[in-house]
Amino acid sequence: MANMDWRRNKRTGRDREPAVTPPPGKKGCWSHIKREPVRYYTAAEIEAWTPAPLKTRVTVPDATPAEDVLKFRDGITDLVAKAGPAYAITLGFHRDTTPADAIQKTRRLHAMLERAALGTAWLKRVDERSSYIAVLEHVDTNLHVHLALTCGAKHLVCIETAVGAAWKKLVPSGTIKLKPVFDAAGWGSYMAKEITLDTADHLFISEGTSRPT
Repeated sequence: MANMDWRRNKRTGRDREPAVTPPPGKKGCWSHIKREPVRYYTAAEIEAWTPAPLKTRVTVPDATPAEDVLKFRDGITDLVAKAGPAYAITLGFHRDTTPADAIQKTRRLHAMLERAALGTAWLKRVDERSSYIAVLEHVDTNLHVHLALTCGAKHLVCIETAVGAAWKKLVPSGTIKLKPVFDAAGWGSYMAKEITLDTADHLFISEGTSRPT
């Protein structure tokens, strides 16, 4: 094998620099990663970068119990206003009674007025019968009934002349106040002024009747 002259293959001249020479780094770290300073953003900058859906998202709190009661009372007021009652009636007992007895006596009074206005066949004259919306009030102290009565022309005179005697027959110690209604919503609001969701069963309406034409 021919002898090789190793000096001929030795690189001569100035050292060539590579195309990319990494900067000298500290021992034990990646010298090619640039360390950025910590950046603190202001509230205005965060707001500018916040997506629109997040800006407009609103959390609506649940209704409070007080708001629910007001809505319930407003519903009763609207119910009375839409019924268009002719008479505002307050029935007093002035004796110990129960809510069940007060409701029963109110229904019996209504039946007596129907018979007086429409005759013995009043049950069959459905389209001519009157209707009412009623609320019990002061159940634990001085129980009485506020009532909004909707009726046709045949009932008007009859009710004014017969209602006092009919109520005295049912409740000898009782009293009755009868007034024409000029502000149905106002009377409905007065009727509902003390009712709550816990006493919703104090609201009752006439049975098996329709508004007369």
